[in-house]
Amino acid sequence: MVTISFHFRPSSTSKSEGTLYVRIIYRRRARQWSLSCYVDSWEWDEKKQRVVLPRGNVVRTEYLRRVSEKLSYHTISLNAVIHELERSGRYYGVTEIQQAYLFHESEQSLRGYAGVLADEKDRNNRERTAYAYRAAANALVRFNGCDLMLTDLSPVLLKAFENNLKMNGRQLNTISFYMRLLKVICNRAHREGQMRRTAAELFADVFTSYEPTRKRALTTDDLSRLFAVDLPELMNQKLVSRLSYKALEGLYFAWRLFFFSFHACGMCFVDMACLRKESISNGLITYRRKKTGRLIEISLTPPLRSIINDFAAETKDSPYVFPLLVENDKPLRRQYESAERTYNRRLKRLALLAGLEGHLSSHIARHTWASIGKNKMFPLGVLSACLGHSSEKTTHIYLTSFNREILAEANRVITQEYIYLPTPNNEDFQRYMDDSID
Repeated sequence: MVTISFHFRPSSTSKSEGTLYVRIIYRRRARQWSLSCYVDSWEWDEKKQRVVLPRGNVVRTEYLRRVSEKLSYHTISLNAVIHELERSGRYYGVTEIQQAYLFHESEQSLRGYAGVLADEKDRNNRERTAYAYRAAANALVRFNGCDLMLTDLSPVLLKAFENNLKMNGRQLNTISFYMRLLKVICNRAHREGQMRRTAAELFADVFTSYEPTRKRALTTDDLSRLFAVDLPELMNQKLVSRLSYKALEGLYFAWRLFFFSFHACGMCFVDMACLRKESISNGLITYRRKKTGRLIEISLTPPLRSIINDFAAETKDSPYVFPLLVENDKPLRRQYESAERTYNRRLKRLALLAGLEGHLSSHIARHTWASIGKNKMFPLGVLSACLGHSSEKTTHIYLTSFNREILAEANRVITQEYIYLPTPNNEDFQRYMDDSID
């Protein structure tokens, strides 16, 4: 059995951070090598094998969370390498494990190069994109049975991978998602001279477009039914078809997030989860989309202000607007993914409570906002600008044509029929949030 552990090596100069290194032990022999992870001695718990997060230093905490995620990634990668060596049936020792792992992390290998690109995204706070790059590369490596050089990628291999995904029940858009990610990786590798074949040649025979799917937007009637569900009143009555008071609180939590997203031009869940109080000032919500990095400005309308105030008591000591990222010892990505799963479960129950026949999920608020805007004859460029899209050519054409007042008016007209102002229970917190927003 291979033992994997991480250890701290102090710097030769007292003013510098130390380095974390990995040690593997197998058949009574050991190998170790340094990792690109730098921490101070008090930030590493040798016994518990984990990073110690500080209190009150948000910037340092975010950095150390990324270090913790890298250690998890190294552990997963090492176990994958060991599994591949076992499957090969060849003899191996610690030397072979180290060599295979260093190849695995090499920029000439698919996994290694995808990891380099993912690290770039991580540094730019694009964690989800980074995760997607690694996931796509790992999926192809699992199919191949081992890591492969970038130069080993071929149209035949990619077509076989596509057929395997189909046989395993993957939908066309899921297959396209994998292929487009791999195509991005190959495009970059070709530009940097890492591979001779172009991405266009490699992916010519696989599906990389979109299959039309069922429309996910709510009708205005369905939105009105959802809007009309008076959860505070149900909580006061404490009666509704086997739903406990605590469950109703959870549904009301999800209800408010859904309508915040709707009133905020269809803000995505991850952007709501990561929205900071400092992003709200001078009557505006200003943030960058996690997915595209595009800067978004939204006028702080009364419904948005009221929903923010309604959560003030729960976020008094938090830098975030909503109480979704509350566990300091867990990476942000895991927290908002877990919170989104809970949110979607509650939205399904809300749909049943409101008598909706269709599926209700976090992204439907965004689709619904866009659909209503389209039906009200707003130009596509205005809608795209409000949604923060970066991949649509129309967005780039029209972005400079619309000032903030036009975008605010579009949002006002789209959301004006669904203005409910929840009242916070604690007036002190309302005054606190009013002061912080103004």
